[in-house]
Amino acid sequence: MYDRVAAVKYIERALGDLIEFANPKDKKVDFILAVYGCEVACTDLSQFKGIPIKAINSPEDAKRLVNEIKEKGKAVKASI
Repeated sequence: MYDRVAAVKYIERALGDLIEFANPKDKKVDFILAVYGCEVACTDLSQFKGIPIKAINSPEDAKRLVNEIKEKGKAVKASI
């Protein structure tokens, strides 16, 4: 188990202007950020069909996501 709120805050701080969190109903998001509390990742995300989903299950996953976005160097809009 890890602190999911802290992981999202880390992502937000680490990316600054490279990420904007938006309402999931906003049709112009680049991806849905699924923040899972365990490895099972059982949340039904079928309502977001057609939108890429990035999942994190640990602080390490959050760091990988930050690095991936920084490497692209392009601002993204995500929904949690």
